[in-house]
Amino acid sequence: MKIPVLDKGWVELQDMMGSDLAIVNAARVSYLGESKGEEEDRRLLNYLMQHEHGTPFEMAVFKFRVKAPEIVFRQWVRHRIGSFNVQSRRYTEVEENDFYMPKVWRLQDEINRQGSSGALDTEAGQALSSVLADTYAVCLARYEQALAQGVAREQARLFLPGFAVYSAFMWTVNARSLMNFLKQRLDEHAQWEIRQYAKVVWQIFKAKLPWTAIAFRENEMIEDESAILLWRQMSALEVHNHENIVYRIGAFIDTFVPCKVCGEWPHGISLGHEYEAETDKRKVIEAAREIFARGLAEDGISLADTIEVIEMYFEEGDND
Repeated sequence: MKIPVLDKGWVELQDMMGSDLAIVNAARVSYLGESKGEEEDRRLLNYLMQHEHGTPFEMAVFKFRVKAPEIVFRQWVRHRIGSFNVQSRRYTEVEENDFYMPKVWRLQDEINRQGSSGALDTEAGQALSSVLADTYAVCLARYEQALAQGVAREQARLFLPGFAVYSAFMWTVNARSLMNFLKQRLDEHAQWEIRQYAKVVWQIFKAKLPWTAIAFRENEMIEDESAILLWRQMSALEVHNHENIVYRIGAFIDTFVPCKVCGEWPHGISLGHEYEAETDKRKVIEAAREIFARGLAEDGISLADTIEVIEMYFEEGDND
C-alpha cells in the first residue's frame, strides 16, 4: 500500500525480513539461547537499545519503494548504510506532474542558517507558487523540445529544475540504520519535507517492530506520544480542509494506540478495530484545542468543525 506524502510522493513497504523475535534470538545466539517469553524478550530489547548493542537490530531488514522530489532524496541518500536503486532519467521521461509544488512558503530562520521558521503570508505565497508553476512549464517545454529534436534524454534533462523533480527509488535498510535515519529526520531541525517522509517510515516501523519501536522511542527520545508536538507537525503545514483532517486523525489515533487487530497504518477509527476510545478521544480533542490556541491551524478550519469530525470518527468506531 502506497502511503501519500507531500503533493505527489508516497512511501510503500515492499518487503521485510525479520521481527522483534528475530532480533532477540540474534542477541541470544552468542550463548545459543532462545526466546524466554514476551516480558523477558522485551526487557532484553530495551537493554540492547539502552546500552547501544546495535548488531542484533541489523537482523531485521526493510525494503521500501519511495517517490520523492530531489530536494528530499539528496538528504535521504546521505544515510549511506543501506542500498539504493533510483529511477533513471536516461531511460524514463519527465511528465507534467513530476514536480514538487509546496503548499506553504517557509521563511528563512534568522538564527539557524540552514533552517526555516514561520511562513510567507498567503497572498505572497500564492504569487510565488504561480511563478514556480510558470517556471516548471517553461522548463518542461524546453525539455520536450530538446527530446523532439532528437537530443538524448541524459542531456535533455539539463533543462529540468533539478531540486523539484520527483523520482522513485528503492531503499533496503536494516533496522539499526533505519533507526538512525528516524532519529535524524524526525528531529524538528530536519527539513520539513523529509520529516513528512520520516513520519510515514516511523509508522511502518512501529507496525512491523512494535517492541523495538517502544524501546527506541524510550531510549532515543522519539516524542511520538506528545499530542501537541505531533499535531503541530502534522497540522501547521498540511491540514487544509476537512477531508485532510479526517486522514490525519486516523494517523494520529493510530500513533497513540497501535491497532490490536491488524497492526496496519493508516486506517482510522471507522474500521471498528479495537481502541481505547474515550481516553484517546480526549487526547485528540486536547491536541486540537492546543493547535487552535497557538494559531497553528489553516485559515477556514474551525475548532468546532474539527471536534465534530473527531466525535464522528469515534462514534463510527464504537458503532461498527
